[in-house]
Amino acid sequence: MTLTSTGSVVDRLLRLCAAEGGSALYLMSRARPAVRVAGDIRVLGAEAALAPRDIEAALIDFIPSDALDGTDTTYAREVHGVGHVSCRALRDHRGPGVIFSMTPASLVLSTQRALTPEMLALCDEADGLIIVAGARAAGKSTLVGALIGHILQNRRDYVVTLENRIQAVHESRVSLVSQREVAPAQHAQGILAAVREGADVIVLDEIQTGAAAREVLEAARGHLVICALAAVDAASALDAYFDLLAAGERPAACETMSRVLRGVVAQRLARQNREGRFASRELLLNTPATSAMIAGGRFMHLSAELHA
Repeated sequence: MTLTSTGSVVDRLLRLCAAEGGSALYLMSRARPAVRVAGDIRVLGAEAALAPRDIEAALIDFIPSDALDGTDTTYAREVHGVGHVSCRALRDHRGPGVIFSMTPASLVLSTQRALTPEMLALCDEADGLIIVAGARAAGKSTLVGALIGHILQNRRDYVVTLENRIQAVHESRVSLVSQREVAPAQHAQGILAAVREGADVIVLDEIQTGAAAREVLEAARGHLVICALAAVDAASALDAYFDLLAAGERPAACETMSRVLRGVVAQRLARQNREGRFASRELLLNTPATSAMIAGGRFMHLSAELHA
């Protein structure tokens, strides 16, 4: 396949990927295009193999020439009918390649519809902390996006998101939303800025620094804060959170967490025969018993409710 009209072909493949609920489109030299859907790679057998010059043309079309930087370039932009798409250029033994990553709106919407009333009720809290946990590539960003979507549809608030890389673009609806690309090292400053702007809801992707962990607990005293953590379950998420803090800070932080935590939603993706993957979620609500255990730092004794 020669990309004589590069943009139209790439856009068509991106729309095809998004329509199938895919999360990535792979264009590699001397190979047919492929998409990742429900965790599986699917080669598009109806498409012809791409020549190296086709990949180079796709890169030039998608990435401005002044942003191209050797063979390892990352760039993102909006694609009509698809949404926010990020692109990473690469080179292997066959020649140039490019991977387009996206979070289709249809995937976020289907996740939102699958959330239980108890999970959605967390989004109605006036303040406090909601932690979204999961292993790497477990769909945490999509789950957070579903929570944001519910908030935008059902609250009249100002929502600020701090993301290392914007995964899905949200439109202001009943609520107003401002999305910002902020490096993890700058999350603490980003939280302070959002508080000064009068944000009602603050959303962060994965917390990686003690400074951010401290500011989250402080902000959760008067704002609803949603943050993601790489952890396999609710108890491990709390353990990972406090691991970011110095040992001397943890007792006071546990006391604060016992009061501001609203819930932990932990997600796992499990394979379902040959039909792709399905999400299994557990929900830990901050009951009086849970609060007492958190205050005492006894995270591994916590019990969460499983939602298939």
